[in-house]
Amino acid sequence: MERGRILIVDEDWFARDLYSEYLQIDNNVVDTTADPIEAFELLQRNEYDIIITDMFTKRLSGLDFIEEIRKNFQSVSIIVISGVNAVEPAVKALRLGAFDYLLKPVNPETLKLSVKKCLEVRHLLKENLELKSYVDLYSASQRIVSTIDPDKIYSISVETLMEIIKADCGVFVQKRESGNDYIIKANKNIDINNVQHIIRYIQDILEKSETAPIIEKISLYNREEIEEIYRKISFIMVIPLKQGEKNFGNILLFRFFNRITFSAREIKDAEFLMKNIVSSFVNIQQFSEIRNLAYIDELTGLYNIRYFEEVLKREINKGTSNNVFSILFMDLDHFKEVNDTYGHLVGSKLLVEVGRVIKNCVRENDITVRYGGDEFCVLLTQTGLEEAVRIAERIRKTIESHKFMSRESFNIRLTVCIGVAVYPHHSTSLLGIIEKADNAMYAGKNSTRNVVNVAVGSNGKINSISDIELRFNEK
Repeated sequence: MERGRILIVDEDWFARDLYSEYLQIDNNVVDTTADPIEAFELLQRNEYDIIITDMFTKRLSGLDFIEEIRKNFQSVSIIVISGVNAVEPAVKALRLGAFDYLLKPVNPETLKLSVKKCLEVRHLLKENLELKSYVDLYSASQRIVSTIDPDKIYSISVETLMEIIKADCGVFVQKRESGNDYIIKANKNIDINNVQHIIRYIQDILEKSETAPIIEKISLYNREEIEEIYRKISFIMVIPLKQGEKNFGNILLFRFFNRITFSAREIKDAEFLMKNIVSSFVNIQQFSEIRNLAYIDELTGLYNIRYFEEVLKREINKGTSNNVFSILFMDLDHFKEVNDTYGHLVGSKLLVEVGRVIKNCVRENDITVRYGGDEFCVLLTQTGLEEAVRIAERIRKTIESHKFMSRESFNIRLTVCIGVAVYPHHSTSLLGIIEKADNAMYAGKNSTRNVVNVAVGSNGKINSISDIELRFNEK
């Protein structure tokens, strides 16, 4: 049989003693009082399962008493005992949330049966709540570990923990590799400026976080630079995200002064989710490494054609009216002769050096690609025709003047043909823009070589840079 902790509130001392004696026979823990005000004090100090109350008291009406209990102590169940045999007060009491309504004089066995049913219902509800809590926790963990997007993991982690732990606000911070300040990666229900000020006052708490969630009581009342609402923060949970020597950062959860501190169960749930978040970071890291291997040319270390096409898709899908970019398609002149003369090993080393030369001629945010064999491409972001031709000519001249394999005393000379195509001027499709640049490059291969050609225009003619009015100011 379920046992519970019960509070009896009744002005009649005989009824209190009688009810208490019978309920203790079933090993229930029973407290009694005649005063509803004292009952509130007992409810604040102890965790009761059931309160048994008379319907009317001298100091407070029974209905008002029930209503106050429901407002302030939602978890306790209420059984009402009344000497009034009327429908209206019974209906009101039940509407206010009473579990049962019994008429005086109450048969002790009837009271015991009502208490027994109430405890059984509470037990079932508790089991359901715990089951729901475990389901919610499992669902939250799945949401975290299934995230492989490095840009989303920060906000998802904060939002999920706030949902499970019931925090008022939360933030994800990472300490800079150099320096003592922190980078804010995600924030919810709190302004970034306030976070930055708060971190200054809790830095010692952050420094001592190791491998498990820690709870601290903090006071920010006198911090004028912090917005008034956030000065009311009283409790902080710091959740460190570490694996070995790797520190992924900390999640900070805050509660305001009018709420109780984080419970032992919430700390346990936070620790469970903390491990899932760390696992997600490890997965993202591994996925990123695998993805990089899939996108990197093994020989030159440049991006490969697979990555090139992915970036092109991304650029084209931006769909903005002012979106413009250019493609340079390159092919080395007479490279077969290099392989025939010096061998394929030297040829491979030379391609690596060509890749470095091209990369040094473009900007850091441009994408340099080994397209295949001795063909290279560059995606010039936010670049129109004039600037694209200028960069292409810089690459052509640099390759022409460079002595390749000089350290090995070969001093090989090379030239290159470069085709230039501009989005959206020459084409608005992925294959179209590559084909336009490729055709312009092959036009150079079939003519003078060592030349920069612009893709075919509306007149159907491929132009070399000597045919268009551009001036190159090499620096």
